[in-house]
Amino acid sequence: MKINKSLSLFIGSMIVIILYVITRMIVYHFMPAFSLWAWYTRDTIMSLPRIIGFASLLLLNQYLWKVVPFDFKIREFGKPIIWGGILISLHLIFWFGCGGSSYPKNIALGVSITTMFVGLFEEYAFRGTLLSGMSGLMSPLKAVVFSNIIFTVFHILVQPIRNWTIIFLIGCILASMRIRGISLFWLAVIHIIMDDLYLLFGLRHPSFLSVNNVLFNIGLLTFAVVIFPKDKEITDQFAELDPIAAR
Repeated sequence: MKINKSLSLFIGSMIVIILYVITRMIVYHFMPAFSLWAWYTRDTIMSLPRIIGFASLLLLNQYLWKVVPFDFKIREFGKPIIWGGILISLHLIFWFGCGGSSYPKNIALGVSITTMFVGLFEEYAFRGTLLSGMSGLMSPLKAVVFSNIIFTVFHILVQPIRNWTIIFLIGCILASMRIRGISLFWLAVIHIIMDDLYLLFGLRHPSFLSVNNVLFNIGLLTFAVVIFPKDKEITDQFAELDPIAAR
């Protein structure tokens, strides 16, 4: 029964994710971003598939899986603030190295709304249903790694391949937070804040060998290694949070 539900979670999550990627490819094909405004318009339109993807997974969980609630544990703010603060601080190190002009205020305001849908969809899909399903098919530690390989490839057409290592590390950090008991609500908040930082600084990113970029990458790798759930006690805690992960 557990294997069947885990497979259902995995397959259902992958179907929603793949349908979203196909939709994005179609939208990107017919709406190439030749200008900042064109990119903003396209990203705004993509909010609809994100909302549909998030809602679809919520409904599947409500009526079929019943194991991965989008939990709003607002009072449990200690670990999310500390760990999320570390992750956000690392991003600030990177963004302080940016140059050039920043986004126009009207575009920044609009995109700050669309980032909410990005955070909700991606966290519930990848750190919620997909991670839960894969944790029932393999160890939670392997599930962290393999779910974030999928998360990284998910960013095809959105992020250049040179950024995929960073995306993988960030995904592993967020998944490790989930394994350690951080609710999906807090993960979505952290994700949204990280994306919103993109709007506040210069559009020209620091060079690959700049101090800011090197410190950012070293910090991410170090944090990913430190927070990665390495012992059975931590994965047992996740099993209490997510019954599918119990082995």
